[in-house]
Amino acid sequence: MLRLILLSLLLPCCCALWAQNAQYPDPAPFTTLGFRMVMLDHEVLNDLNKSLQKSYAMEVVARHQYTKHFGLLMPLRIGNSDVGRFTNPRLGTADFLVRITPLGSENKVSPYLQAGYGFTFEQDTRPFRAFPFGAGLDFKVDKDMWVSLQAEYRSTNRENRDNVNLCLGYTYRFGSPDRDGDRISDGQDKCPNTPGVNTAKGCPDADRDGVPDDQDLCPDVKGEESANGCPDHDKDGIPDDQDQCPYEAGKKRLRGCPDIDNDGVPDDIDNCPNTPGSLYTGCPDTDNDGFEDNEDQCPEVAGPNQGCPEVSPELQAMLDRASNRITFEGRSSTLTAQSLPMLNEIAVNLRANPFFKLTIAGHTDNTGTVENNEKLSETRALSCRGYLMSKGIEGNRINFIGYAATRSKADNGTAVGRELNNRVEFSLRPF
Repeated sequence: MLRLILLSLLLPCCCALWAQNAQYPDPAPFTTLGFRMVMLDHEVLNDLNKSLQKSYAMEVVARHQYTKHFGLLMPLRIGNSDVGRFTNPRLGTADFLVRITPLGSENKVSPYLQAGYGFTFEQDTRPFRAFPFGAGLDFKVDKDMWVSLQAEYRSTNRENRDNVNLCLGYTYRFGSPDRDGDRISDGQDKCPNTPGVNTAKGCPDADRDGVPDDQDLCPDVKGEESANGCPDHDKDGIPDDQDQCPYEAGKKRLRGCPDIDNDGVPDDIDNCPNTPGSLYTGCPDTDNDGFEDNEDQCPEVAGPNQGCPEVSPELQAMLDRASNRITFEGRSSTLTAQSLPMLNEIAVNLRANPFFKLTIAGHTDNTGTVENNEKLSETRALSCRGYLMSKGIEGNRINFIGYAATRSKADNGTAVGRELNNRVEFSLRPF
């Protein structure tokens, strides 16, 4: 029987929890006074082998509600009860209870639970302890009045005194002055003459975002306080309608877009988003030559030649001389002794200009077969490369190629012309 009574009240509480939304935020603390009729049943929990009559009592309840979810109350009852001892002895109770209202105290239907500690007084007996636990529903009939329905199980430390009871009554609220009737006392209300909400300190807030309507730049759309009441999905303080990157937190000076490297260029147009760079593309230019490091062939040496210095006239003249001074033994790839000083000079200049790569091109006259000339021109360039590497020049700085007799610069019909065509040529380009 007890389980059925409690379930009949707890189930509506659970349904209401899913079906309702709280209409109000926390009100200011208030005090209520309630009056109830109570029906008590001692038979259902006690084995007295008698058919006991239901008994009745009147209850007065004083409650102080601290928040919309939590309150303390003190119920006092007086009435008669049939406990099998003698006919209808006088009964009184005094309890101290904690009340929890899961959905809040301001809804049309507010389920609650309460429990605590108390005393029961019977005619001609000493008081005994009681441990009440109850559940109920408050039905709001006016802004300051509720009708209450409650079931309670009352456990005691005296034999045959446990009981269940049902209560029906009403509750009236007493509180601080509230001129605008918004359930926020005038002392805490920033707009005491205009109904408002607690999240806006008593001022009107149509979209309930915590920003009063008179300060809300978007009063009909729920927003963020940091954006003056306007929507701000990324919560960077810039309203979405002014934010060029509304879903990524960014900087105000960049109209809401992020800038990881803090170089003033938004990440979405920054070619180097993780490295501080120029305001044009966001990439660094270490040598300040106008070529950004990611495209600069010589990022630490300024120059106009793909970011590298141009080949100086003196250096180019030295390479031109080398083409005439480097010779080979007959129709072979063996360097003559007279060629070595020139190659040494080239090695010195390569070490002094580490941002350049050298290309060696081998050439022959038209004497012999095409296949032999191709091989000879390539091995001559390779011989020069090998000598330079022996002088400490890295192999990855020297390219070589053989052109055979395809790029003659003189007439192969004369001995002088053939001598000029048997040559190697040198050129530099950025490393």
